[in-house]
Amino acid sequence: MKMLAPGKGWAMTDHGLFWTANGGKDWKNITPRSTLGSDAQIKDIFFLDTRHGWVLFAKYDEPEPKFDLARTDNAGGTWSITHVVEDVGNLSADGQIAFADSKHGWMVLNASTSSAFHAGILFLTSNGGRTWQDTPDDPGGQGPILLVTPTEGWMAGGHDDEDLHVTWDGAKSWQTISLPAPKTIYPAIYPTADVPVFEDDKHGFVAVTYSGSDGAKSAVVLFATVDGGHSWKADRTLTNLEESSEGRRLPSTVADSTWLTARVSAYKPKLIALSAGARERAGIGPWSASSGYWEIFQLSFVTPKQGWVIQDSGHQGTVLMRVGDGKLLSTTDGGATWTDITPGPKAQHEQ
Repeated sequence: MKMLAPGKGWAMTDHGLFWTANGGKDWKNITPRSTLGSDAQIKDIFFLDTRHGWVLFAKYDEPEPKFDLARTDNAGGTWSITHVVEDVGNLSADGQIAFADSKHGWMVLNASTSSAFHAGILFLTSNGGRTWQDTPDDPGGQGPILLVTPTEGWMAGGHDDEDLHVTWDGAKSWQTISLPAPKTIYPAIYPTADVPVFEDDKHGFVAVTYSGSDGAKSAVVLFATVDGGHSWKADRTLTNLEESSEGRRLPSTVADSTWLTARVSAYKPKLIALSAGARERAGIGPWSASSGYWEIFQLSFVTPKQGWVIQDSGHQGTVLMRVGDGKLLSTTDGGATWTDITPGPKAQHEQ
């Protein structure tokens, strides 16, 4: 799901893709139809703003999977469908998309290999997704992607997304960004990077989740940049969290420079807001602060007060997290109160 502006956004459930323009009071099913048939699956969704959006479909097939890309310029009122990528070879039926503007976008399709690691193959478009070109030299990441401008893009890569890669020349060359973890988070030493969130062309943030081994506690560090991502410095930390596995991210987001995450307490989300320089240590125990952090699966906020969270989701895919059997909850007062705005038929939730 994603809140794109106050009151406006989309959510993907097992019943389809839905759009709201009034904060979730009403939802419209805007699911596009793929030319690949009813067994095609939605693998990723990207909305640039409250009008322009894309949906990536994939269908497992032999000898190669097939892909469709749906595009809308009116918030899902109508869609155009393009069949994309043929005869590339060695692909799995999975991928993700990101756009910098209505014309320039990235598509990463996972490449099947003989090992457990699936590298990604990066494709570029300059006409809104109608045609795509592969890039001869990319870092092969399969983690989250961010396209800031047609020439600047970010990608998490490595076996467990431990690396953060950037290009400033339209994917002609790449750099791996160094994100040195503070010593205070030890023994959480295995990083899983997200992609940055930029406030302007100079200032931005990126969250990295660190896991330990043999039952060690995990931690999350928010790094900050003041030079457009060329250098980063640890700015805020959340430590002493429950054990997590490599490759797993603690969901968080940044809104107006406030770092937001959440935990579940008494069956409801409790929003955690950390300002610049904050160092928070969670408690450990069955009824402590840390025990509910991993029960929130996604956050999207347009201000520190107004946003959505997915709680208790039972359907978490490789890239796209659906609301599934969980709840989509909305707040307009920084988490003091929450409203269930789950679109489609309501699931039965424990009270």
